[in-house]
Amino acid sequence: MRVLFVTPFYEPAWVYGGLTRANVTWARALVAAGVSVSVWTTTANGDRDLEVRRGVPVESSGVQVTYYSRWRRSGNRFISPGLVRASLERVAEYDVIHAAGLWNFPSWVSVLGSLRAGIPYVVSLHGMLMPWAIQHHGQRKSLFFNWLEQPRLARANAIICTSELERQSFLTLGINNRVQVVPNVVDNADLMPVPDRFRERYNLQNSFVMLFAGRIVKNKGIHLTLAAFNQIVELYPDARLIIAGPAEDDSVQELKQRVKEWRLQNRICFTGLLTGSDYWDALAGADLFVLNSYSENFGMAPAEALSLGVPVLLSDQVGISELVGKYRAGVVTPLNVQAISAAMDVMLADRATLYQMGENGVRLVQENFSPTVVGKRLVNLFNDIVYMRSKRSSGG
Repeated sequence: MRVLFVTPFYEPAWVYGGLTRANVTWARALVAAGVSVSVWTTTANGDRDLEVRRGVPVESSGVQVTYYSRWRRSGNRFISPGLVRASLERVAEYDVIHAAGLWNFPSWVSVLGSLRAGIPYVVSLHGMLMPWAIQHHGQRKSLFFNWLEQPRLARANAIICTSELERQSFLTLGINNRVQVVPNVVDNADLMPVPDRFRERYNLQNSFVMLFAGRIVKNKGIHLTLAAFNQIVELYPDARLIIAGPAEDDSVQELKQRVKEWRLQNRICFTGLLTGSDYWDALAGADLFVLNSYSENFGMAPAEALSLGVPVLLSDQVGISELVGKYRAGVVTPLNVQAISAAMDVMLADRATLYQMGENGVRLVQENFSPTVVGKRLVNLFNDIVYMRSKRSSGG
């Protein structure tokens, strides 16, 4: 089976975060399962272009990746003439096309090529139709959705969501189509985090560390986390809250003002963006990962924390929260300061239970998010799509 991923960006364009990582790990999981995978993408890397060979396939962990020049003035639409030509002329070489994400030109043009060639295609959502995401630039997105996205989603052979929460959200849109849940891959088998290195760096050797790691934006609910922490901080002198991530709106200024007003300067630390080993050291060095997000289709950072045996405190709007509750790998709360504060109190007071939650979290990741498990789900989905196409072609 030959599968083609068409995505606006690909490794090493890590500046785009979750969508880059999801596609890279899905592609590698398919290769490990014996599937031939190609990726067509652009040279986009934020404000710059990747320094890569263009228009010719290069191998990356068994995946054949072709980078096409993008028109920078197209912004986050990622328009690429080379990718247009490939999508209209060469998609017939593949059995299934995976169009990654919404609101971007590569995903649109790959579907156009698929329809012209009669090749089945799937579209992965990656949280782009979650309520919070739709409300952002609502009028413009509503126009694009009705004109472009809804018709191609309705004609797709399947829609991929990364969690049951995202699937349920998609179903409310009334698009009658097959919806498959395929989670992100969480795989840190080759990493050797050094938690003591993180704790020493921020003077946390004798502290109970609560960690938030991610973009500092309003929808992440960090203001709720901070307010809840303020309510319990006096009860636990060793408690510290570490906020790690880049500021993408004015949230960080508001948060720092609150920290000053509540005199929490010695209990809260803003580290900025942590990457590579610094990021993994922070995850491993935490006692509890906290994410009280308003909208999270999956929740990659807490899933990675779980893989290291760190329990989590999540809102019920985080995609993996249902599994966390099922496996008892943490605590799930509504988006309410009092509920979050009460959960913090319970978890800090019973630290023996936290250890068991951590062990449960490792099992959760192994049984649901490993490359083998996710790769099998993708293979089953694509094989079924190819089989149904051949059946229709033969008149069966």
